[in-house]
Amino acid sequence: MDPAITRHDANQDAGFTLIELLVSVAILSILAVGASLALSRGSAARETDMALFQARYETARQLAILGQQSRGLEIGPDGLRGTVRDFSGWQKPGQLQRWRGRVTLSARPSAGPGVPAPDIVFLASGQTNAFRVAFGASGTCASDGWSGLTCSGR
Repeated sequence: MDPAITRHDANQDAGFTLIELLVSVAILSILAVGASLALSRGSAARETDMALFQARYETARQLAILGQQSRGLEIGPDGLRGTVRDFSGWQKPGQLQRWRGRVTLSARPSAGPGVPAPDIVFLASGQTNAFRVAFGASGTCASDGWSGLTCSGR
């Protein structure tokens, strides 16, 4: 056999090396994690905002009933703040808790002309004014004032 002619084994070059497989699996894993984080970002903000609202709603309602003192929640595009009514009017003792996503209030209370009131008022009887709060495009919480809070789209 001529030394210049070498024999080529077809089985030697078939397939991928272990390093090539590990690199391709690592790249696909990084892409999958990035895609799942990007897709869940909007719903996570909506669920967090809805959970914050539900917790603050229930806390304000219970404090109004147990303390026999009107309470309220102010809902704005930037965040949520609790209020308390005393002899001089509505006070804002709490800090503004910021929303993570887009939140809108559909109904405002009618407190009368020139009387500033929070967006949601809790009476000592457990009643509230009617309202609807939208979280993002698909989540809502609403109340007719009598039957309590109902939330959907979570």
